[in-house]
Amino acid sequence: MESLQSNLPHPQIISDTGESRFNQLERTLEQFQENARHLGVIATDFGARSQEPFNQKIHTLVSGLQVCLLR
Repeated sequence: MESLQSNLPHPQIISDTGESRFNQLERTLEQFQENARHLGVIATDFGARSQEPFNQKIHTLVSGLQVCLLR
């Protein structure tokens, strides 16, 4: 019986992994939200010099989504 119990994962380890994944998802969503907010600020006051920052922010948003989907 002792050896069977030692092969089972400890609940705390499973919980830590789940919490870690949740925290990672939360950070990713917060970063996405902040990047989307910045994109809105750039778009609201769009001028001749805004195109490059706008493109960079779109690239950042798309890259973040791709990373999120690959996990």
